[in-house]
Amino acid sequence: MNRILALCILTMPLLAWSDVKPFTLTVKTVTDNTQVFQHRGGDIEIFPARRASVVRSAQLPAVTVASVVRSTPLSSKSLGVVFNYAQQQYGTISGEISFMLKANSQVSSVHVTSSSAPKRITTTGVYAVYARTPQAFLDTVRQLQKNQSIAWVQPHIDYVAVVNPSAMQ
Repeated sequence: MNRILALCILTMPLLAWSDVKPFTLTVKTVTDNTQVFQHRGGDIEIFPARRASVVRSAQLPAVTVASVVRSTPLSSKSLGVVFNYAQQQYGTISGEISFMLKANSQVSSVHVTSSSAPKRITTTGVYAVYARTPQAFLDTVRQLQKNQSIAWVQPHIDYVAVVNPSAMQ
């Protein structure tokens, strides 16, 4: 009798698992190849006609997205919007891009036409530039990634939840 009872107790959870449906993930694809750059092996797309505003809450960081004119400058209240296709997640950009020079390289070898002049932020040769628009951000990242005197480039991206994802359509 005890064996039958134990067998019933052990098989009940297995029967419950048989009703579980597999999780399906809808993978987003690139919408505009001209607005994509590579970062850490993945594609990141910039949406130049979208801006994000931070939603203040005690929960996770979140933003609302609105359509704007492409030339609207980036600011702390009007962040740029990106999508990381490797992580399948939205993020925001403030325009900051950090980079480190290779040994024996001078900052004078770094020419970025669409952002501020490089500013040293550490004693180990790490610099930062600031782009004023998403297009300038994209152009600057591409210029820095091509420069042979730069060891690495780190665009500053904060990954957040989008409160109104329908605004991204």
